[in-house]
Amino acid sequence: MVTTLSNDLFHNFPAKFDSVADLHVANTDDLQRVDSIGNKTAEKLQHER
Repeated sequence: MVTTLSNDLFHNFPAKFDSVADLHVANTDDLQRVDSIGNKTAEKLQHER
C-alpha cells in the first residue's frame, strides 16, 4: 500500500489514524478524511490491502 503514495500523502495519515491497525480497518470514508485523499485514491488503497 505504501508504494502507491507519495511521501507527502503518507505523512498525512498519522494525523487521522492512531495506529496501523486503525488504518488497516479504515473504510473509504475514513481514508478520505486524510488531507489530499479523494474517493479514487481511497478505493485504490482499500483494493490493495
